[in-house]
Parts: sequence; C-alpha cells; structure tokens
Amino acid sequence: MYQWVDPDNSTTQLSGKPPVQYRSATGGLRVFVIENEKVIDDTGADVSEAQRDELKLQALLKKAEEDKEVARGKLLQAKRLKVTLEQK
Repeated sequence: MYQWVDPDNSTTQLSGKPPVQYRSATGGLRVFVIENEKVIDDTGADVSEAQRDELKLQALLKKAEEDKEVARGKLLQAKRLKVTLEQK
C-alpha cells in the first residue's frame, strides 16, 4: 500500500499503485510504502543512487516473477479448457 499527500488538495491518498513520482531521480511527493501494517519504504529517507537502482531492480524482479506465475496459471487453465473442448 502506498500513502502520500496530494499537493493539489492536501488530502491523503492510499493506493495499491505508487504515484508517478515515486522514487524518481528528480524527487517529488513523500511516499510511504506500507506492507502488513509496517512502513517498508519512505521516500523522505536518503537513498543513494546505487540503493535506488537496487530497489528498482528488486521490484522489477518480483513483478516479473509474479507475472510468470500468472502466465503459468493462465497456460494451465487454457490447457484444461482445450482438453474439455476436445472431449465435447
């Protein structure tokens, strides 16, 4: 879960997706990333460029693995559907 204050209307925003400015090199909104009721990232904290790159890489690898699992599930579902259709 991502949490930040919208600069246009000063309201707190919560989303499963980060705001566009999240961890951008140019800075931006202060964003808290909350997982299981624990803050796991705070863009207000200083992070070196190398750490930023490593965090992005970790996030991309995690997303790729999740996408791979979803694709496996869809492939399995498609194979089952094919067998069912062939039996009819």
